[in-house]
Amino acid sequence: MNRLFIALILALWVLGFTAVADYDNPPLWQGQTAYTHQSWDFGDSGEYGTGAMVTNMSLLPLGSVPEGEPNYVNDYGVSSLDAFSNTHIFMKGWMYVPEIASTARVAMYGGMGNTSLTFTLPGIACGEDMVKQIWVQMIVYARKDGEQQVASVQIARDSLFSDTDGIVMISEQVEPLAEPEGYSAAWYRVTFVYEVALSGAAEHIKAVAYYDPLLPDPQRLGASMIDRVDIDTRFVLKADIDRSGLVDYGDFASIASQWLSSDPVADLDGSGLVGVEDVVYFAQMWLGSN
Repeated sequence: MNRLFIALILALWVLGFTAVADYDNPPLWQGQTAYTHQSWDFGDSGEYGTGAMVTNMSLLPLGSVPEGEPNYVNDYGVSSLDAFSNTHIFMKGWMYVPEIASTARVAMYGGMGNTSLTFTLPGIACGEDMVKQIWVQMIVYARKDGEQQVASVQIARDSLFSDTDGIVMISEQVEPLAEPEGYSAAWYRVTFVYEVALSGAAEHIKAVAYYDPLLPDPQRLGASMIDRVDIDTRFVLKADIDRSGLVDYGDFASIASQWLSSDPVADLDGSGLVGVEDVVYFAQMWLGSN
């Protein structure tokens, strides 16, 4: 009886861990200024069952709020999935894609060609002394042809993605996942960090997974899919260059190391060059904290 109870507890722990395993190495931003978290897994928890391909509207209609785990946190409104391009919902068991049928994944947006999803995140405008950091992580099934780009993220203040002034990508990480590959694609975890100066009341975020258009067999089409998207945000002081939480000697060292460069983080006055004016601004913010 005791062994059965222990086995049940272990099984529940594994199931619980599996539900959030894709939310990997999230930024430790919880509780910081204007922190938000939102996650879409498109039904990976299994509430929609399994089966063949279904239409995107029957699983998550446009305007869907974050339904992944952990639950979303946003004190400024409700985020939403607002647009998709060249996508259907594929569910575990779709007979024509064995690499999906054999994986533990349940539901994902995808299609033949590039796949994109667009989200809207409500927020509050930050002042000129702060920037908003946006951390985006997604699980994608995308091209595997060497060094080609497998995914991208675009961020703008408007739905047409024309207002991108002061929005800079800080880092990008691509991790191949040990999951079944297909003829033209493989699974990856992709993480992007952006910074937005003079943030508005909302940001629009487009996540794209890329297919391989140059397959050896032209009769076979390349596919791409997005299985999960997590987005975290926070505000930080612009002069806190190393993002430690305090404007101090570490940030001065960062300015020195980027002297006369065009580094967008150390260029505090936005002139395009790290110079004397950035040092003056830094001095005014000395020992400021987030």
